[in-house]
Amino acid sequence: MRTYLIIISLIFITDFAKCQFIKSGQYKVDSIKLTKAIASDTDLKRLFQSFNDPYILLEQYIREHQKSEEEFQNQESKIQRLPNFGQTQTLRIIPIVEWFTVNDSYLSIDGVSYIVQVDSATILFDLGSYNQKHSGNIKFNLVDTKNLPAPLPYNLNKAGFSFSEIDYIVISHDHCDHTGGNGEVINTNTIYLDTVQFDLGDIKVYTPVKMEYPNGKLIHSVDPIKICEGVATTGVISNYDFFVGKMQEQALAINVKDNGIVFIVGCGHQTIPKLLKRLHTCFDEPLYGLIGGLHLSCSNSRNMGFLKYVGSGRPPWSPIDKDIIKEYIKELKLAGVKMIGLSAHDSCDSTLAIFKNAFDKRYVEIRAGQPIDVNIKKE
Repeated sequence: MRTYLIIISLIFITDFAKCQFIKSGQYKVDSIKLTKAIASDTDLKRLFQSFNDPYILLEQYIREHQKSEEEFQNQESKIQRLPNFGQTQTLRIIPIVEWFTVNDSYLSIDGVSYIVQVDSATILFDLGSYNQKHSGNIKFNLVDTKNLPAPLPYNLNKAGFSFSEIDYIVISHDHCDHTGGNGEVINTNTIYLDTVQFDLGDIKVYTPVKMEYPNGKLIHSVDPIKICEGVATTGVISNYDFFVGKMQEQALAINVKDNGIVFIVGCGHQTIPKLLKRLHTCFDEPLYGLIGGLHLSCSNSRNMGFLKYVGSGRPPWSPIDKDIIKEYIKELKLAGVKMIGLSAHDSCDSTLAIFKNAFDKRYVEIRAGQPIDVNIKKE
């Protein structure tokens, strides 16, 4: 009994010491920064009205952010390379759900869904957004789609595709603007391709976390996994956000013959540095391109001002700004990127303009219904 009590006491003392370390060290420094940021920023003050005590969130952020960084480093040390996962001669990406559209016949939605065509398969990457019901958990102003037809099948049909043509589905992360939505913002735990969940047949669905679907063939793999010839996931990369909490996201890596790896990214919650690190850890091929979301909002265009605080993994006293965006651009250029297109669903108009100016002819517009081609011969 005495031994048991000693063990319990030691556990308590250890946890108490950790708590005191947080509050006496990093916590004190960051709490001062947080207090100043809230006092000087009315937008941040308004954002905190939808959340709990900011200093409780701060404790969680300090603790969980460090865990997330340690988890990433541990995974990097153990991860298996994918040196021979094949290649594709051609790659065509057709945005299906996006904020901007090629014309007015497509629904404009703040979500992401792309058709990815390679030599051997047609892949549906993410499922866009569809807010089918009211939820007390919704804290952010997503486009109200309740009175619209389900955007994914609607736009898919406009682009000349049907679900029967899809060989694989890949979900980048479990947020409703990528899973089809069910009224929740995060942790939907399932997917929707339409207003109801229909039989997916033999379609394999690759998910970054354990998810459920009636009779679905869902494959959850934390590590990189080959999907088909020349196509693999990057494996799940974790990050911790002050407001959103733990985010676990995977991207697609496509090896295009004579070019290199093209990343297709959902939201970029992983962050650009971690994505580039994973590139060198997993693949022998160089980076050629990056298409998708990077969560780089620095202005309030299209009422996106809150995104500079939410989803990037950065603390609220150091949100996304133009200097940070320019640093990320520098990293991408050093990585040798030859083609880049930024999703407007989570990056503001100012960021899009900065990227377009920085990359010039290497920049491609992402619009629903407008194909993006790599190595496809023009007729």
